Amino acid sequence: KRLGYLNQNDTVHFKGRVACEVNTCEELIATEMVFEGVLNDLKPEEIVAALSALVFQERNASELDSELPESLVDCCEKMKAIATNLGQVQKECGLHVDPN
Repeated sequence: KRLGYLNQNDTVHFKGRVACEVNTCEELIATEMVFEGVLNDLKPEEIVAALSALVFQERNASELDSELPESLVDCCEKMKAIATNLGQVQKECGLHVDPN
């Protein structure tokens, strides 16, 4: 309810339906990215790159050998902020997560 996925009657809102349709990655982060407009100003290939970060296996910094374009750096910062915020909300709701 706090994030707008359900209404006062526990009925799933449009935002909740979108999250239900995302089933291959971090559905809450992806949904928040869409509804906050994080992807709006990106080119199609940049959107693909940004969303791939939600399904890509984690690598350490020494394994990365390329620099991100400024548009993707900004997108990544927004993604991190969304993830941190979602983690904080989950923690406040009693889930055992580390929002950092």
